[in-house]
Amino acid sequence: MKLIKRSLLALAALMTGGLAWADTYDSATNRLTVDSVQVGDTVYTNVVITVGTIHSVGGSYPANTPVTETCSLSNFTKAKFDAIAVGMPLAQVSQVMGCKNTPSSTQRGSNYVVYVWKAVGTMTYIMVWFDVDGTVVTRLHPDPVIPFKQAVGF
Repeated sequence: MKLIKRSLLALAALMTGGLAWADTYDSATNRLTVDSVQVGDTVYTNVVITVGTIHSVGGSYPANTPVTETCSLSNFTKAKFDAIAVGMPLAQVSQVMGCKNTPSSTQRGSNYVVYVWKAVGTMTYIMVWFDVDGTVVTRLHPDPVIPFKQAVGF
């Protein structure tokens, strides 16, 4: 029974998107440390999961990248764009980009906020759709063809 519960907990952590962006994975021990995971009506905290097989990875970016106040052309790469995913908080997107968004380019709609990361003095930018509170990257349309992010100039 414990094995089933642990397996369900691991599966739920990987499948629900309940992993916070500060969670860590130790490749030497195959251990994933998670702040909290909700399974049904129960929230488990300080969870350590031994990972067997990783089936997919949505993207990657260097850890502990400094975040500058403004963006330059070097902040705009396909790898960084590809690493931006639904469910990421604003701070994580800025961490991926290595720079903060351009506040004067923020757009607000009735059910969304669009933040823009723009290279100073250029027409190079990335637009990312967030929930109405502007806190989490959100796909507004169920059709996966309609994007939650757009890139221009690179």
